[in-house]
Amino acid sequence: MSLKKVVGTVVVQVGQYINHKMKIIGANVRMMNFTTRTDSQGQFEVSSPCGVIELEITHPDFHPYKELVALDPRTNRRIDLGVIPLRYRGKPISRWRK
Repeated sequence: MSLKKVVGTVVVQVGQYINHKMKIIGANVRMMNFTTRTDSQGQFEVSSPCGVIELEITHPDFHPYKELVALDPRTNRRIDLGVIPLRYRGKPISRWRK
């Protein structure tokens, strides 16, 4: 089975405003049976097999994020999804990092 490394950065979204400076620490990231958490900079790296795979990101203070990601076996082994915003639920912001 060929695995791809999928990377990205999880940030805060409040309403329509996406704050690229406020990273979300400790969000759970899952692709199939592969899981990880975002680090102190809101970044993650998870391995996944090729195909159309559901990416799921969850955190107690934010609405869940789900997206289908197509991982082509003919492309690079590292796929950067860029910035992924999670919508704020309205709880305390103690886990955010500016």
